[in-house]
Amino acid sequence: MDNAQAANLVHKPAAAPQSGVYSAALGEAGNTADGGMKLTYNPVAGDPIVRVQCEGVLTVRGRIGGEPLKDLLGPRCYGLQVVMNLERVVGVETSGISWVMQTGEKFNTTGGRLILFSVPVQVTSLFQLLEMDLPFAVAANQTAAVAMAQTPPR
Repeated sequence: MDNAQAANLVHKPAAAPQSGVYSAALGEAGNTADGGMKLTYNPVAGDPIVRVQCEGVLTVRGRIGGEPLKDLLGPRCYGLQVVMNLERVVGVETSGISWVMQTGEKFNTTGGRLILFSVPVQVTSLFQLLEMDLPFAVAANQTAAVAMAQTPPR
């Protein structure tokens, strides 16, 4: 998929055309202090690369149905180039690791790409402990993640 095709797939949330927010808080919606995960879509005009901020605890525990990125970006999200910032992740649960692994697989099978960046040490340690092939790329920072997204996969 070239950049022009990807640009046509970018989903703009209907409620807020400049941004979008998904919250999987275990208590009240939007509250990450109680152990939930919040995803925020941060579009850049004219750029087909989708930028998402993840904060709180990387988890989908207590979530019923749906998929966080699909709920945030729309049904075509897995065909996009998505870079996800994890610098504000303060913890991780096995459900979160499972979710990100399954999400990476969906990107791979649909022709898109998921690139995580600014991954906290506790998340990186779990990836290393699992000794699995990761179905997504990991970059040190946003600049490196965007460069990866602009480079065709090997």
